Amino acid sequence: MGKHVTPNPTARQLLEQALAHLKARRLDEAERGLDVVLAAAPLQPDALQLYGLLQRLRGNREAAADYFRRSLSIKAAQPTVHRNLGNVLQELGQLEQAAMSYGEAVKYDPKSVE
Repeated sequence: MGKHVTPNPTARQLLEQALAHLKARRLDEAERGLDVVLAAAPLQPDALQLYGLLQRLRGNREAAADYFRRSLSIKAAQPTVHRNLGNVLQELGQLEQAAMSYGEAVKYDPKSVE
């Protein structure tokens, strides 16, 4: 009988798992999956924005803002990432920049900031 081999998860599967880990506050597990994706594709915008969420959950707001900006530099039309960046900037007291980020979120999705 042959040995059953589990195929390596795809980047999409790793991102979905990382998001589930983030929602469950399993931050180390989320980070491991995101590290795998970013090692293979350092410019993957979804992985970068999830890494931003990870950093925010860890209280690293400056790092979170950096990851959100990196994601947006690759793919600008992400209202959720603009909103997340706005939230972090607001927490950092950078209210003018936060307002600009919220404005970008609304530009891409008028319902994104209510």
